[in-house]
Amino acid sequence: MAMEADFLVLADRGAAAGWSREEVAEALIELAHNHWFALDAERRMFEECAGVVIRAQKLH
Repeated sequence: MAMEADFLVLADRGAAAGWSREEVAEALIELAHNHWFALDAERRMFEECAGVVIRAQKLH
């Protein structure tokens, strides 16, 4: 509910640019998927790197 007004504004901007309702819906879905996959990739990267310690090279 907190984001619905902004969501509708974004959908209206797509329509004002000449996109069909279907094109607007597909674009919004793709944006949501891309956002989800980016968050998931960050989570997986953190989990895979957790516990890995990178030590600086010793200068002799």
